[in-house]
Amino acid sequence: RDRGLKELELVNLESLGGGLLVHDNDVLEELSLPTLKSVGGSEAGFGVRIHGNENLAVVDLDALGTVEKEDLQIHNNSSLAAIFLGSLLSVAGEFAISSNPLLTEISLPKLRSIGRNINGYGLSISGNQELSTVEMSELQSVDGSFSIFENQALREVSLPALRFIGASD
Repeated sequence: RDRGLKELELVNLESLGGGLLVHDNDVLEELSLPTLKSVGGSEAGFGVRIHGNENLAVVDLDALGTVEKEDLQIHNNSSLAAIFLGSLLSVAGEFAISSNPLLTEISLPKLRSIGRNINGYGLSISGNQELSTVEMSELQSVDGSFSIFENQALREVSLPALRFIGASD
């Protein structure tokens, strides 16, 4: 937590062996890791967790391809308008985007698989009041639960390749 951090930009970081936790940074407006390709996960039980950043408007993880061991969670960011995850292929644990009231679109054109966390959660998209479009054209499987709810403006969900939801054991 840093009350003075306005921008976090790590332009040369390509791999993170542990987890990425960005939370409760009151003035943070932009998170940019444009070359980050993989996140391993932490012993604390998270891969990528971005939450409670009141002024965060942009999350740029556009090169991120895999979250190898844990979850990817983006929630409770009251100013978040844009998330860039255009290269994301897989998340081993839960993939959750929730309570980001200004977010209007989720586009994950390359995402193919979502796993589940220890509680069985897989995909969860909820409480994003302005969200109108969810597009995951390559998503084939969600190993855990699948929930999309309380997104009042949601008009379109596109998951044409989805073939499997549930436990893969």
